Formats: sequence, C-alpha cells, structure tokens
Amino acid sequence: MPETSSDDLDQKHKSANEIVEERRKKTIEEKRKRVNEIVEENRKRVVKEKLEAVLRHPCNREKEMSYQCLEDNGYDRGRCEMYFENYRNCSKFWNRVSWERLFRGIKPSIPPPDERDAIREEFAKRKGYNY
Repeated sequence: MPETSSDDLDQKHKSANEIVEERRKKTIEEKRKRVNEIVEENRKRVVKEKLEAVLRHPCNREKEMSYQCLEDNGYDRGRCEMYFENYRNCSKFWNRVSWERLFRGIKPSIPPPDERDAIREEFAKRKGYNY
C-alpha cells in the first residue's frame, strides 16, 4: 500500500475545501437567479393588475389622484375633499351607465376604455350630466 504524506492529505483537503466553496458559490448563484425571476414575475404581475384595474374601473385615475392627494397632504382628508367628491361623482356616473347597459342587455356593463369618451358625451346630451 503506498504511503500518503501529509502534503498529499493537505492537497486532498484543499481540494475538498475548494469543492465545498464551488458548491456554495453555485448555490448562491442559483438562489440569486431564482430571486431575480421572482422579482420579475412580481413586476409583470403588478403591471398586469394595473392594466386590468384600468379596464375594469373607469374611475381608476380619480382614485389614484385622491390617494396621491392624501399622501401629499399628510392624510388630512379635509384638504382632499375635492378629489373625493370627484371620485364619488365618477363612481355614480359609471354606476348609472353600468345599470343602463345591463338593462339594455349590453355586455360588458362597464365599457372598454376606447368607448368611454363617446359614452360620456352621449350621456351628457341625453341626461344632462356634465361629466
């Protein structure tokens, strides 16, 4: 049986340490890659949800403006009453539009964004709304 010197053992030990270090680095790289994938998936999901919110909710802009007003004014609701009133008016208007479209059998009850300007004008002429 060949004798192994202490230098040979040190060399084997270094190799084992190097292998462990390489595996650790590879694991860290894999975890970073997965974290980046998760972040990208979440970013895409948020963008998609915002687009869907605009399609579903015709008063999304008014809602965002009232939130922004609250943030800008230290959540003092009194300073943002105009924004809240605008949001309420918008919601009332689109609720009326939605009910009328449902009554007429028009789907979807909330029209897509490209039809909303024409609907506003039509309602303003017919009902005297000024939205």
